[in-house]
Amino acid sequence: MLNQETAKAARTDSGYILRAPRRMLVADAVAQYMRVPMGAGNSVPWDPLVAPYVIEPMNCLASREYDAVIFVGPARTGKTIGLIDGWVIYNVICDPADMLIIQMTEEKAREHSKKRLARTFRVSPEVVSRLSPNKNDNNVYD
Repeated sequence: MLNQETAKAARTDSGYILRAPRRMLVADAVAQYMRVPMGAGNSVPWDPLVAPYVIEPMNCLASREYDAVIFVGPARTGKTIGLIDGWVIYNVICDPADMLIIQMTEEKAREHSKKRLARTFRVSPEVVSRLSPNKNDNNVYD
């Protein structure tokens, strides 16, 4: 038999849409909620002391003073984890909204989706609790 959704359940499940966003700094939210996958099923909390130079640009992402944030830095220095993956985690937990991440190629988009975001989502308990159990509800690439 098909389960019907009641108005009360729909109101309870969609109440978060009307809630004001959490007003906390992006770097603080990422440090609190995001875990960084390390391989072999292990993960560690994101540590702002590993790349302290990305904290200010991360906090500028949610600031109303800036229309855009541009950050240029050398390779393998925590830019993607802090500024991209961290911003996604912040938006999922603190300020739910639509978000679009554009990669250079379709292959890079698929790689970022499967190797970075999906793994980060799996090891971050707060994110897991907000994801739908239905595969079709997740609009991460692939």
